[in-house]
Amino acid sequence: ISKAKAEQLSTILMEAKETSETDSEVSQESVSNNREEIVWSYKMNLATLLKIGISSNYFRGLAIILAFFSTIYQEFSRWFRDSVVLDEYTNQFSGLSKSISGILLLVILMLLASIVITMIEVFIKYFNLNLQQTKNRLQVEMGLKTNKKISLQPRRVQLLQTKTNPIQKKLDLHELKISLANSEDALQKSKIRIPGLGKTIVEKVHAFFYKEESSRFNVVFRPHKILLLRRLFFFLLPVAIAWLVWLMVPFMNGYFLLLLTGTYALIAGLYQFFYYKSLRLHVSEDFLRKKSGVWNKREGKLETYKIQSITVSQPYFYKKRKLMDLVFHTAGGDLSFRAVSRKVLPYINYAFYKIESSREGWM
Repeated sequence: ISKAKAEQLSTILMEAKETSETDSEVSQESVSNNREEIVWSYKMNLATLLKIGISSNYFRGLAIILAFFSTIYQEFSRWFRDSVVLDEYTNQFSGLSKSISGILLLVILMLLASIVITMIEVFIKYFNLNLQQTKNRLQVEMGLKTNKKISLQPRRVQLLQTKTNPIQKKLDLHELKISLANSEDALQKSKIRIPGLGKTIVEKVHAFFYKEESSRFNVVFRPHKILLLRRLFFFLLPVAIAWLVWLMVPFMNGYFLLLLTGTYALIAGLYQFFYYKSLRLHVSEDFLRKKSGVWNKREGKLETYKIQSITVSQPYFYKKRKLMDLVFHTAGGDLSFRAVSRKVLPYINYAFYKIESSREGWM
């Protein structure tokens, strides 16, 4: 159908849902008379798209390039295994790879190619991104190849996540990930990503989706240090395995292995330490917030009354320290927090009270 008729049908259905009319139809005339006034709007320009492409996760594009060339190389090796030309090319390439300048040049070219791929992906997905807020809904329109237009109501929003990194923060770029109420089989389809928003627009979206927060209490919980020790153990386990294998079968120079494992251990240890320091669980009367991230800073926010269930588990080695793991289940996904103190239990009980006593709709 045409775009005009599609928008008209969407308006009629949304009006019918909001008014809950069961004995009369919503006519075209009533829809046109009750057309909602736009409170604010935002349209992404070309410069912002370029900033997103440059500052986004271009390592994904690098992985795509590596996978592509690896596949091509395997195919050529299979068909031209005995070819003299291929042998000469391989020898030249191996000679180049031994050159430090050659390796640096190759890495730079691959990074540039990955940035280009990321920018193309951003343009296809988020071209002409447009937000419009009316009194009752937020309309999101975006896409070059396939133009999508989505109408969002606050009651359907289960979990709202905000993400940024130091570069994007300097450029005033924030990404929103909106998880909507949906069936368990369609959870991935009910998540909407909106990148490249300024802090002012993010605050407007939050203000539209969520009511004003009560200030009766706001408690912050941090995980126990045992979580850091567990994460360090699992991330440093490959180092121990590599040295055990080397002791049985020396597969490389010991000094070179020491350099590799030492570098890996240092980077992994620092990353896990700063990740542990970033973890926060904010509990208030109406909301739960989880903050995390080293480079990519993430904040997940959900309203307490929209929680469907809460899983409280206590592994054996947590009992002595009186710790537990929490998982908050919603119709749009889960929010988890590990190794938290028993002091959180009264607030979990209060959350159950809010869930049972609330009469607000969430679908």
